[in-house]
Amino acid sequence: MIALAFETSTRASSVALGWLEGTQLQVTAELLVEGAAHARDLLPTALRLLDAQGLAPGDLTDVVVDLGPGSYTGLRVGTATALGLAVGPAAPRLVGVSAPEVLFADALGDDEAGTWLCDGRSKAWYCARGHKSGGQLDLTSGPELVAEGDLADLLSSVGPGERLVCDATSAARLAALHPEWTASRPPADERPIDVAVLLRRGLERLATAGPTAPGDLAPLYLRPFAAKVRKR
Repeated sequence: MIALAFETSTRASSVALGWLEGTQLQVTAELLVEGAAHARDLLPTALRLLDAQGLAPGDLTDVVVDLGPGSYTGLRVGTATALGLAVGPAAPRLVGVSAPEVLFADALGDDEAGTWLCDGRSKAWYCARGHKSGGQLDLTSGPELVAEGDLADLLSSVGPGERLVCDATSAARLAALHPEWTASRPPADERPIDVAVLLRRGLERLATAGPTAPGDLAPLYLRPFAAKVRKR
């Protein structure tokens, strides 16, 4: 088993390579420099990780990609790169995993529920809910887009024992928008998406549900792309 994972839903994207030594999964990862061009730097980073282990793209058996929601351009490039590697008669298997699934797999303990919130800009937030029990993780709702004006109602439905998972920027904005609610709760679990967790979650999905058909591998954009217009 030789697997690559691409995490491009965030500004600080990353690539991981995993392989088996006996029955143990070994993982090495590289974080792209913030501001790096996904289209220019993603594939060279993956090739560098493969080359460091004496491997080539033809050795790949699996490719895992973060489907978001998140950066529109990043998700498009990550998915396109994964699809580009999965060509030919010995093409690796593909599998897509949503961003909140990766974060819940990393953050939640057994028999624990969580809510994921991420500032989607333009007064909208990405949201999902999950629960882990007996080592099994299930998304109970989402990912979906929530209007910023509906955040108060959403927050009021978060149970006292439920973990709130955010990136640091989203947690700070949430505290600014709803200081009374955040002051009465434990701090949000602030964490980035760990590409090694993405890799492991993707391999678990492959083992239980099989690969994603190339035609079905689609990013979770959740809303139309809004182009930025520069003022002259």
